[in-house]
Amino acid sequence: MPATYAFDATSWPKCISKPILLSRVFRQKDNGEDSTEIEELFLMHQAEFVNILAAMRIGRLTPQHVVQLQRLARPLTYADGIEPSQLFVNPH
Repeated sequence: MPATYAFDATSWPKCISKPILLSRVFRQKDNGEDSTEIEELFLMHQAEFVNILAAMRIGRLTPQHVVQLQRLARPLTYADGIEPSQLFVNPH
């Protein structure tokens, strides 16, 4: 079975000699139109959001986690008109 995550790769121990576990959560400031609303939501539910990210990291999202993340969906607009590229896996 091919590696699913970078840390599952056979080359991982050669590249990363000592893993570092981050213990404090930092959130980048978002300067988009919805930044205030998203920031307030994050601050209100920070511990819950951190738990969701931790569950996501180990591949154990619950249906409730998925619903909570889906509630954050919103249309994205790019002030400069440049949309990011979408990357897709090519199975061949």
